[in-house]
Amino acid sequence: MLGSRVRGQTELLMAGSLRDLIPNDHILAREDRVLDLSWL
Repeated sequence: MLGSRVRGQTELLMAGSLRDLIPNDHILAREDRVLDLSWL
């Protein structure tokens, strides 16, 4: 069932930006510098 919670499933809570977890030489970091996705 969509949206149901599995017993024993833990929640992931993050404070901060995912960008802080990605190294500067990673392809996602390079794309982030090139692409403007502010319209999303």
